[in-house]
Amino acid sequence: DRYHITRERARQIEKQALRKLGLAIPYLSRETKLLKA
Repeated sequence: DRYHITRERARQIEKQALRKLGLAIPYLSRETKLLKA
């Protein structure tokens, strides 16, 4: 079932995106603090 495969793929991509976002957020917050300081 192609639809099921695409949904699984989308979920994996979503997980990767969330992980990257989780890594990026602390970095971005640190950068903004440096700019404000």
